[in-house]
Amino acid sequence: MKKKVHFFQSVNFKIALSFILLLLIAIQIIGGYFIRELEATTISDFKKNMDSQVVQLSNTLSTQMSNKDLERSDVDANLKKALSDFSNADISEARIVDDKGIIRATNDLNQQNIIGKKNDYRDLNDFTSKKYQALDNDKRVYVNVQPIQSPTGETVIGVLYVKSNLENKYQEITNTASIFFTASIIAAAISIIVTLLIARSITKPIGEMRE
Repeated sequence: MKKKVHFFQSVNFKIALSFILLLLIAIQIIGGYFIRELEATTISDFKKNMDSQVVQLSNTLSTQMSNKDLERSDVDANLKKALSDFSNADISEARIVDDKGIIRATNDLNQQNIIGKKNDYRDLNDFTSKKYQALDNDKRVYVNVQPIQSPTGETVIGVLYVKSNLENKYQEITNTASIFFTASIIAAAISIIVTLLIARSITKPIGEMRE
């Protein structure tokens, strides 16, 4: 009497399982490497881009803050406009502090009352360059503090503070990873079906020959 072989004990299933396990291992290795490189490249490029923009803005502010032909109110208006033009979806906050520690401009419309007051950010008190990643209300941000040099470069006449939103970039990476793994799951499902069909096509003739 011919003994019935269950599907999970069949050669078809064992061959298919071997291919599937190899495929899953490959997906894990490729996926991990891809996401790690994507995150490193995306965050690094974002920081470099912000650093470049902040340096360019500080050079523009240097000319405006050194203009002796304008009244202080006019200079402050120009500084405010410069921050307004600089601001975009990635900028959480930007402010300008002069060499006396007085806030001259901010892009935050809800904090315009701090203009003309003493600076309260410790990072700006020593007028040195700083770049670091931090958490702000549980969201990742990139802080860039850039001294504003006089046009001749001999003295520091102020400091520029820019806080940009890194959380959006990490979310973009997460979305890309989700798309990648969804596509991998679909590919794995298709591969399972194809592998089962191939395994059956291989084992069926062998079974017929044995019979």
